[in-house]
Amino acid sequence: MTRGRQTQDVRRHNLQLVLRALDAAPGSSRAELATAVGLTPGALTPLVAHLLERGLVRPTAAAGDDAGPRGRGRPGVGLEVDGTGVATLAVVVGDGGWTSRPRIWAAAGS
Repeated sequence: MTRGRQTQDVRRHNLQLVLRALDAAPGSSRAELATAVGLTPGALTPLVAHLLERGLVRPTAAAGDDAGPRGRGRPGVGLEVDGTGVATLAVVVGDGGWTSRPRIWAAAGS
């Protein structure tokens, strides 16, 4: 595997981590998101920009964690998955039948 391909695979994986984290905790700030997925804020910034540009996530009301208990600094902006755009449907088939749940995870690499 080439180095460029490896970098692309890591980026796609990280984009999916970010989308899954936002799906699990809508309204998370970038700081909360970085902690949840185990990335530095600097590594998270271009990923979030990529998702915002493609309409896969959208800002929400201000999140409280970046302002801190003293109210100092810029208020954090929460993020959430924007379900109005691209979507995929995952179907899980097993002994107990099948279930489906709409997801947009696969769209992150586009």
